[in-house]
Amino acid sequence: MDLPRVYKVQLQCWIVGCCLGVVLAGSQIPEAQAQVEATTPTPVEEWLAQSTVQITGVQINPTEIGVEIRLETAANQQPAITTSVSGNALIADIPDAVLALPEGDSFEQFNPTEEIALVTISPRGTGIRVVVTGTNAPPIAEVSSTAGTLVLQVVPGLAQAEGADDAIQIVATDEAEAIASPVPP
Repeated sequence: MDLPRVYKVQLQCWIVGCCLGVVLAGSQIPEAQAQVEATTPTPVEEWLAQSTVQITGVQINPTEIGVEIRLETAANQQPAITTSVSGNALIADIPDAVLALPEGDSFEQFNPTEEIALVTISPRGTGIRVVVTGTNAPPIAEVSSTAGTLVLQVVPGLAQAEGADDAIQIVATDEAEAIASPVPP
């Protein structure tokens, strides 16, 4: 097929333009690739590793009314904490945390006060668990955090009298008038 000269020139220009575009684009590929690499999002594993709180130190300090438990964290991290009670134990769970203590992978102290029998800190799943066991009742804790430190102010709980919940109480609220009724023969 024979094309008119005008079309041949246009076709040649188009082919040259395409080739020139490829050549120019090829020279900018390393720069474009560097920009893509610079904006590549952080992998999930790396992100999760960054969000894990490292507990690097533990201090148990007796106070006038209980005990202060100080957990030192790496890089000024402030972990979340949830508390619950089981029997005479106060349980504080810190998710996404690991123990990185110089003395090992767990911590325990017996009888830090008369009313607190045991404090243990140990790994549990993907977090750590702090358990404070009272001698007569579960302790009560107030949790606070500052840059690099998580503090549990723990005071002994009050023991309930045995059977206090089971006792039946009768309360008279008014006096009734005595009514004479005949006694059958």
